[in-house]
This record gives sequence, structure tokens and C-alpha cells, in this order.
Amino acid sequence: MLRKIYLKNLCLAIMLLSSPLMGSEEIDLPRRPQEPVSEEIQQITNPQDLEAEHVHLQTLLKYIRSRKTNEAIDLIYQNLAPLDVPGEDGMFPIHWACRKGDLYMFMVLITKKPDQKSIRGKGGVTPLYCAALGGNTKIIQTLLDLGVGLDEQIGSGSTVFHGVCVAGKIGAAEFLLEKNPSMLVEKRKDGKTPLHAAVENKQKLMIEFLIKRLHIDVIRLSVVDKILWEKMGELLREEQH
Repeated sequence: MLRKIYLKNLCLAIMLLSSPLMGSEEIDLPRRPQEPVSEEIQQITNPQDLEAEHVHLQTLLKYIRSRKTNEAIDLIYQNLAPLDVPGEDGMFPIHWACRKGDLYMFMVLITKKPDQKSIRGKGGVTPLYCAALGGNTKIIQTLLDLGVGLDEQIGSGSTVFHGVCVAGKIGAAEFLLEKNPSMLVEKRKDGKTPLHAAVENKQKLMIEFLIKRLHIDVIRLSVVDKILWEKMGELLREEQH
């Protein structure tokens, strides 16, 4: 009985060794479709490195967006994910750290890549503008200490103060106005002020905050228009109901 089993195993081994699949480096197996790869990543010459770095970058961005800071830092210190390549959304890891208001993650990234303090992503967004959206004043202050100017603008002409108004970050708005009160009435390329930005994004508390900071004559004559007043009225009426 044992002799028959051994003989059967031997025959099976011979069949496997003589199979065209054994020893072949090119087996035509179905593969999962790959996500589109950015042009910056395509510059890598080795296809295996290309795929690995792309996967690690997407994983890192996923960790940062979901505030899995420890996992993200482990990936960074293993030098697996590139920090100087944008993700598929056109944003670098440091942009998302600022956007999420993750101070510890930001400090790790800015320490590793201090030259990224003003790096621009899709739409010309900068770490400072993303920090405004995140509302973390310590990140904003650190960027200012590194020499980033409050007059920095993104592609649309929006300032850091437009950013805090878009996101409704009142604490960050107070922080910025203490540094430069004139930011209250600065305009984007389309002529719209931070108050316009707050109204467009239905940030009711921010609207009230800005109205208190603006002189009524300034509001009527140079900051808002009739359409903006109507939108503000609609928002306030919604809140009352």
C-alpha cells in the first residue's frame, strides 16, 4: 500500500516538473486593474519600484486622511512611501496633514521635508491654506515661523483667511485677524471677500462672526453686494426655523 502511494507521488512530481508552467517567468494570469498613476511617479524607471511606491503612497495618504497617525509614521520611517510625489488627487502628504489639523503628523513631515513648507498641489493649494481649512493655529504658526507669508495665495487668489472662512474655523479666524486685521476685507481674483466665502459655504457662525467684525458702512459700500445680502438672509431665516 505504501509503495503504491510513493509511486503515485513520484508520478505527480514528474508531471508537475514537466508542466510548461514550471520554471516559466511569464505566466499569463489575469491581473487586477491598476489605478491611474501620476506623471511624477511614471518617471521611475523600474516598473516594480513604480508599483510599490504608488501603493505605499496611496496607503500613506489613506492613513493621513483617516487620522491613523501611528500607521502613517511607521510607513514614513520605513522609507517606503515617497513624500515628494502627489497622490491621485494632486495633493502631497503634507497637504492632507495640514487639512486634517494633525499637528504631530505635520511635524514629522515638515521635519523630513522642510522644503515643502510652500509646496503647491492641485489648484495651487499650499500647506498654509490647507492648515487654514484644518483650523489648527499651531500648524499655521509653525509655517509662519518657517518664513511662509500670510499674503500667500492659492490659484483662485484665496488667502489663508478665505480658507478659515470656507471651513468655518472661528478660532483660527481670530488668530489670523490678530496678526493682520486687513485680511478681513481682502479679495480673491473674482473680487469676493472672506464673507462671500463664508456665505457660499453656508458657515452661519462664521457669517455672524464676520458681520460683527465689519463696520456696517464697509459692508454696505465695499464688501458685499445685493445677492450676497439675499443669501445671508436666507441662511439666517433657515436657522430661525
